[in-house]
This record gives sequence, C-alpha cells and structure tokens, in this order.
Amino acid sequence: SKTNLYQCWYFRCHLIDFYLLAEIIGITTANLSILKSGKAKAIRFSTLEAICNALNCQPADILEYVE
Repeated sequence: SKTNLYQCWYFRCHLIDFYLLAEIIGITTANLSILKSGKAKAIRFSTLEAICNALNCQPADILEYVE
C-alpha cells in the first residue's frame, strides 16, 4: 500500500507557478517534482502543511491512500 497525490494536486498546481510554489513551500523544484510525480516515499508533515497552505486545501484534497 502507498499514498498517492490526488488529481486535485495537479489541478491546484496549475493555478500557481511551479517554481513559485516550490519557493513558498521551502523545498527545491526537484523535490517538488518528485512529490508531484508520485515517486516520493514519504512526505514531512511540515511540507504537507506548507503545500496545503499554499494551495488552500486540506491534506485529504491532495492525498489518496492506495492498496
């Protein structure tokens, strides 16, 4: 089982520049790309919080649990 970023992530990311989002969140564009692609093995709560703040959403809006 694993956690995937939801399609909502992609929709909301298109509302904000990718590089600006990385800067707001405080991570590199390379790490943001890994998160967006679904290849990340884990995500810090602080990063998840920053993403949700930047995209004005809740974790459930962008995360999906998949078995």
